[in-house]
Amino acid sequence: MEKSNDYLELIKASNTLGERHLAGQLQLTAEEQNRIDKIVSNYIENSREQYGRFCTSELQIERLWLLAEPVLWKYLTDKEFRNTSFVARQLVKMKNPAQIQKALDFAKDCKSKSECRNIFSYFDNLQYTPKIDSPRRNAMDNAEFQKLHNEVILPFTDSIDY
Repeated sequence: MEKSNDYLELIKASNTLGERHLAGQLQLTAEEQNRIDKIVSNYIENSREQYGRFCTSELQIERLWLLAEPVLWKYLTDKEFRNTSFVARQLVKMKNPAQIQKALDFAKDCKSKSECRNIFSYFDNLQYTPKIDSPRRNAMDNAEFQKLHNEVILPFTDSIDY
């Protein structure tokens, strides 16, 4: 996957990996996961370039789905990284209660607002509910999100004067 320049081959490989992972049929070695992490990092870095690469990066991360999540978190929690809106939007596509709790836990450990600037980008994007053309790639439904938002997220962000 990392050596191919054939766009259709990359699409198929990413989609197959993402689907097999969602179906619980994918067991990766540490080396294989590391290669996927590097590919996702390249997609994130390329997202800052021209529009065509942005779209390619976004779609490839969408195809890899949860396989990309650890790298997305790494970038989102790196206070030196500046393209947080792209990373936050990719994570929000996958939003679920565990992911939101992870973001809240990270934000609770911040010593200052500037230290948590990137994670706030995630909270800003949470209201966004994208439409994804795959039945197995979906975020939590709006009713479940609204309940969590009203009961957990708003009280937290209000408590830190966000």
